[in-house]
Amino acid sequence: MERQEAALAQWLAEHPDFQLAEALVDAGVSAGSGKHRKRGALARFIEGGRAGTVPAGSCLVVESWSRFSREVATDSLRTLLNDVWGQGLAISFCTDGVVLTSELIDREDYRLHGILGAMAQARREWEERSRRSRGAVRKREELQDQGLRPRGRLPFWIERSGSGELVISPTYGPVILRAVELAINGMGMSLIAEQLYSEGFPPPPTQSNGNQYRPEGGRRWGQGNVSRVLRHPALIGTLERKNAGDLPGYYPPLVTPDQWAQLRASIDKRNSIKGAIRGKSHRAQNLFQTLLRCGCCGGPVGYTPPAKRSRMGHPGYVACRHGAGGRNGCTMRGYLEYDRVEAHCLGRLGAAAWEELLRRPEDAQGLQQLEEEVGALELEVARQRGQLEVAEKRAEDAWLNGDEERTNTAERAVKRLREALAAAELQFTKAQQSLALARSRPQSADQAAAIRSKVAEFVASIRQASGEERLAFNRWLLVQEPSIQFRLHIAASDPAAPRFDRRWREAQTDLLIGGESQGLQPVSVWSDKLAIDAGHVGLKKLEAVQEVGGITVKSAVWVDAFDSSEVVEERLTRSAEEARQFAEELSGEVAGSVEL
Repeated sequence: MERQEAALAQWLAEHPDFQLAEALVDAGVSAGSGKHRKRGALARFIEGGRAGTVPAGSCLVVESWSRFSREVATDSLRTLLNDVWGQGLAISFCTDGVVLTSELIDREDYRLHGILGAMAQARREWEERSRRSRGAVRKREELQDQGLRPRGRLPFWIERSGSGELVISPTYGPVILRAVELAINGMGMSLIAEQLYSEGFPPPPTQSNGNQYRPEGGRRWGQGNVSRVLRHPALIGTLERKNAGDLPGYYPPLVTPDQWAQLRASIDKRNSIKGAIRGKSHRAQNLFQTLLRCGCCGGPVGYTPPAKRSRMGHPGYVACRHGAGGRNGCTMRGYLEYDRVEAHCLGRLGAAAWEELLRRPEDAQGLQQLEEEVGALELEVARQRGQLEVAEKRAEDAWLNGDEERTNTAERAVKRLREALAAAELQFTKAQQSLALARSRPQSADQAAAIRSKVAEFVASIRQASGEERLAFNRWLLVQEPSIQFRLHIAASDPAAPRFDRRWREAQTDLLIGGESQGLQPVSVWSDKLAIDAGHVGLKKLEAVQEVGGITVKSAVWVDAFDSSEVVEERLTRSAEEARQFAEELSGEVAGSVEL
């Protein structure tokens, strides 16, 4: 960089008619494969020339031809003719300082011969460096296969300790773990980037160290780098290699196999439902966006904000988007107040029998198949190692006996067996990874407890939850496996019912887990709403009737959906005892029935 900057300063001093408009830096972008023309600073210059943002007459100054292109002569010449001279631009090299324009080349065509020579020389240099680089790569891969950790570029959250060991960076390790946590909870890449920025986590490092044209102050997390990090196999310690096969356990793992499996499942699920979760307009409104569907036509049940004349604090309404216009044959015309639908759905989630719903008998069968596959591959690897040992012994004996023909034949056999063994070991390693992921999946009881805990935790803070937190909970519900969905049914109202109760007595929801119905339940008028207001996920009313001194006493108690049977029994007994004592006090004064 210093050498090129000095050459540029000298060129500007020799050409006072030109002023520096922009310094273009492409750090580590290959000029031999053409990547520099497709992305990076040179690509921006070429596009600017085509679009007119780089005005005609501008001159691109480079230190030498090898800094501009190392492609084959036809590609290099095509770039020069079409993208530089064809757009009215000029090019100049600091080595001679001549400003080469199309008019100058037409007058002095011998200059083109010099450019062609520079093209060939730059290409030969690139091929030689590529040959050396490939040799270095092969040597590095051999060292890696031997269990060593040669020097080289590392993921930015991994660094070397003073003793040379690879360790997790204390600066970026917590950042990546936070991003993994948010992704597992269903948050998208753009929202994760916003969250990391808002929580004050350090931004990712730049790719070009010491590049003065990319200031540190402009860095921040974005959708692209979050996406790349969360898909990087180094998170579980795997080194990804193009030709030699991946190497598990090379890096220190940042996440467990269980977390990696959850992360991949969450990202894959989000990718499959991107169309349903696009946008942020419902941040503080419908908690069950895309999860709440019409029981008549299957269309979306959307949120409608309250009218201006509505009472203060009105929650708004939910109704089928198709029902209002009669589209798709939908006959559902009713609407419900949103807060009670939200409370009812949260209550159903909290009270669902998740242990039974999450049982996966097919997982046990799949685990058994994986174990059998790993066992068979282990035997195959052992067999091929034995064959290789025999072949190596034969090759050694043939060499010692001086039999050149037998030696060549044996060495070819050894080479084939080594390649077959490497392929078998790679297959065995991948099968072991799949088995480890399958074994690390949480049991149904643990997963059920995690879902209940998540729902209860959110409900406890729902009144203080921000729009982003509500949106994050919606995303978490969307990426759950098995899938969650509610079907809302609103039957025709009973004209004889009081106006206030008309719609509530006819509203029901069907909870579908993995596409299987869990049965219809009525949308309660008050109980679910009371539960959410109290910070619980569901209440149910239990009653007991007893006779005390000729008085019929009915006692009732509200219990939480999470309460154990022992707690429920204790509360019912205490309530009945209080009612009995109260009835005894009234026994001489009243007759009939008392409800407490």
